[in-house]
Amino acid sequence: MHQSQVEEIRQQLMLELHTALNSDLAPRSENSGRRNGRFCLSCTDQVTSDWLRSTVDGLTVNDSENGGTNCQRQLTLVTPSEIPKLILAEVYDSGTPPSVSV
Repeated sequence: MHQSQVEEIRQQLMLELHTALNSDLAPRSENSGRRNGRFCLSCTDQVTSDWLRSTVDGLTVNDSENGGTNCQRQLTLVTPSEIPKLILAEVYDSGTPPSVSV
């Protein structure tokens, strides 16, 4: 996900947020941003999580691959439990790893 796509999602969510506020719903989140190629948003309560799920179902983002024609991609809400955990590993070409003193 590119920074321009993150900004597009933020703008769409802000429009939806203003609509929700006008209907007496007050979605709340703590932080948001791009992490590991995903746009992440931390909901503060279940009402916000439910609102976000229903809102994201109707959102799309512009996507142009390798300078090709623009197309719209449907966004999908994924919960933390659905995201595979990243495993950290280090691979050394040869010799002593830099963290080991000789």
